[in-house]
Amino acid sequence: MAILKELDDGTEFVKAKYYEGETLKGYWKVYRKVDGVRVMRNAANEPVSRAGKPLYNVNHLEFKDAEVYSINWNTSVSLVRSQTPQIVTQDMIYELTDGNIDPRLLMGTVLHPDDLKLKGLMQLRLDQGDEGLILRQLHKSGKFYVWLKVVPKKQADVRITGFKEGAGRLKGTLGSIQTKHGSVGSGFDDELRDQLWTDRTSLMGTIIQVEYREVTEAGKLRFPAFVRQRFDKTEESI
Repeated sequence: MAILKELDDGTEFVKAKYYEGETLKGYWKVYRKVDGVRVMRNAANEPVSRAGKPLYNVNHLEFKDAEVYSINWNTSVSLVRSQTPQIVTQDMIYELTDGNIDPRLLMGTVLHPDDLKLKGLMQLRLDQGDEGLILRQLHKSGKFYVWLKVVPKKQADVRITGFKEGAGRLKGTLGSIQTKHGSVGSGFDDELRDQLWTDRTSLMGTIIQVEYREVTEAGKLRFPAFVRQRFDKTEESI
């Protein structure tokens, strides 16, 4: 259920999996999922993303594995990706390390939570501006915690394999992004279509986050919609 991942230098971290609607067994701790940027320290104690890329403006702060959040996801990304000095304060750091999780994130504990219960709790957090929930339970090995994220719709991180020009009103701009999991043609406004079309050469092979309804028998995402680019990731996740 949980996936242990490693940075290039061998630093381990837990990657959350998407909750798929099943009834869960046992006690689970429930946490807010703020819509920020995950930052962790590598073996050299340098702030990096899950892809191992350097992040900026946070090295003076105390954290081991944390979410940096200020206002919204776009603002949070700009703070840690900009090499121009930005003001990031300790209150923008939400520690994620098991045993030292930021108390602002804890909602409580639930026993055998089902889909109805979790969707209700998720909606409470969505109404407050969060991205959803994170559930944690100690893995049966006793060595690390299982992380499940409960967010609206299903989400996937997929690699761009091509760009298709639009037709009619969209001629000369982006019609859709191509992936091996299907064509992504919605979720863009006109400004974003123009930007992605202009930058298409440099964006080839990068990761985007999409929302979708289900995976078809042919292995394609049904009704995928663009959510955002994920420059902090280098691998697909469905």
